[in-house]
Amino acid sequence: MKRIALFFILVLSAVSCEKPVATPAPQHIDGSINFTFKEDSGVLSSDGRSVSTFEYDEIPWLHIGKNVMGNLIVSVEENKETTFRSSELDVIFDDGVTATVSIRQNAKPSLSKFDINSIRDQLSERDLTTIDLELGEDTYDIRLWMVPKELAPDVMDLYINGGAPFIDYMLNSDREDIYDYQEYCDIVNQYGEFVLEGVPFIAAGYRCLYVFALDMHDNVGKIYDYSMDG
Repeated sequence: MKRIALFFILVLSAVSCEKPVATPAPQHIDGSINFTFKEDSGVLSSDGRSVSTFEYDEIPWLHIGKNVMGNLIVSVEENKETTFRSSELDVIFDDGVTATVSIRQNAKPSLSKFDINSIRDQLSERDLTTIDLELGEDTYDIRLWMVPKELAPDVMDLYINGGAPFIDYMLNSDREDIYDYQEYCDIVNQYGEFVLEGVPFIAAGYRCLYVFALDMHDNVGKIYDYSMDG
């Protein structure tokens, strides 16, 4: 009986070592497309393949179409919310390759915290404004300026007209009283808080406190304008 048992063990071992010929499975690709919060579009292509079919959840902010080259055109509307949003796209190419593409759109740059406290310091007899802020989701920088009443005529024109020219001035000016986020943090780390002399809410030498948030590409998100008129 021992010989018979040994015989069957060898046969089973030999059979188990035979490798079946496997049929190659169709290739699957995972990818992603990332958008800023701005309205934008992009082309989805993969090594010259053309798209056969595609499926996605129809949501108001996402639009997908196919061009004559077999590529997908992915478009997003502006994200006006302060949180990111995402969706998935399932694609089958003409050669059988499949893909799952994650589409992500960043949040609109904003401040998750922005506390302002203006006081009259009795000891120094000065008006002071303390600012405590934190960056929101997908926010990388700020510009902060307590805009003084006395401005050069060209800068005054920019301020009065507002909009992109005034924002560009704050982005590119070398004025020491216009702060970015790193300068804000340096002051907080050194003194424990960020304090500006003056109060922007009353007629005391300042027009307003003007702050806006930026993404990593310097796209301007939410604007905070605290003027004397509120």
